[in-house]
Amino acid sequence: MLQMKWIKIYLLFLIFVFCFYPGDAGAIGINSFRPPNGYLVSRSETGASARFMTDKGMTTLEGRHSFFSYRTNQNKPYEARRILEHYVRLLENAGGEVVWAENVSIGGKSFTGKVSSGGNETWISVEVKDLRNYNVSLLERSVAYIPSPHSAQNTQEMMDEAEALILLETVDKTRQLQLDVSFRAGSSALTSVPPQFGRIAVMMRMDQSYNFRVEAPIDFPPRGTSEERRLLARARQRAIYDALIAAGTPASRLTMEYLPGETPEEISRARIVLR
Repeated sequence: MLQMKWIKIYLLFLIFVFCFYPGDAGAIGINSFRPPNGYLVSRSETGASARFMTDKGMTTLEGRHSFFSYRTNQNKPYEARRILEHYVRLLENAGGEVVWAENVSIGGKSFTGKVSSGGNETWISVEVKDLRNYNVSLLERSVAYIPSPHSAQNTQEMMDEAEALILLETVDKTRQLQLDVSFRAGSSALTSVPPQFGRIAVMMRMDQSYNFRVEAPIDFPPRGTSEERRLLARARQRAIYDALIAAGTPASRLTMEYLPGETPEEISRARIVLR
């Protein structure tokens, strides 16, 4: 009996250290979310993922997950509102925010919060089962870099969209777009792929009613026989077509074929023409 008593004392000591010891000042974990007075851990689990409710629905997150069930035997346990307010206050003290919450005024008993620090996130969800029992899920994970609204990547995207709008206006007026491409003399190899091709892809996402035919240039002044010029233009057509597809243009809305009765033109600049 004496040995069992000491085992119980030792287990209570471990629970106290685990739940109440403040830990490192900068740490955001279970030590930053201590339970209200009178509540102790009755069950704990660990894992590599967990589900959290957000305003977009239930989301599964990967990371270091810890789950805790708390219980109290006190005569007057806290109301659900007081338990939730306790954790919301700890969340705000850690620099976090509530990302989803049940309406407590109509009986809601849970919320989800998140703390971001550097390249890490700590997610917490609290669910009150009844006045004597509630659960806490904590998940810590590293997050990939998310560009700010003014990052170089987002700035380039905004520029591409603005250029795409100009391309749309040009197509509406002229039914074609001149392409900023160049080839080595007598060759079907592109010297480079211009940024314009990515903007054409953006344009076609903006207006999905457009379909185009690729038309390729020959060298001016013309060289070779009529058949040699035709073969060269066909090879250049394929090079432009492949580059546009690689830049994100849907293959289903781009063709190299002429409609019946149309005659390929010998042109000095590559272009795409509305079909």
